[in-house]
Amino acid sequence: MARLDTELFDEFLIGTFDQGQVREYARRWCTVVCEPDDPPVESTARGFLESGRPIADLRVNPLMFAFICILYQGRGTIPHKRPKIFRQCVELFLHRWDGKRGIGSPPANLDLVELALSYVAHALLTNRQYRDGVTEDQFST
Repeated sequence: MARLDTELFDEFLIGTFDQGQVREYARRWCTVVCEPDDPPVESTARGFLESGRPIADLRVNPLMFAFICILYQGRGTIPHKRPKIFRQCVELFLHRWDGKRGIGSPPANLDLVELALSYVAHALLTNRQYRDGVTEDQFST
């Protein structure tokens, strides 16, 4: 990711969730998204957490857990394999997210955007020098 100018933007680190925070987030999320005729919130939250047990280690990351919640809401299931989760997150944000919210239109060639993002993600995940972020100059070369 390109670093923002620290003169203009504050930088924050988001800590991880413990298991109690994961349960509480799931309960609150279900409270917000459940319809009145849905099963009780507590049982919905328990079922959601149970179905995500194979990827429990991803849930401690608050941002990743939010993505997982959105995927579950849209699909009713949680993929148990990481590549599928990441693929569905990309599909959600590139193909549906802004359209659902009525914001702009998707890029003309989503396949090229996806390919470029895949390349960037691979570089960020596999190259140690990028673990703390990427400068704008590094990103554009």
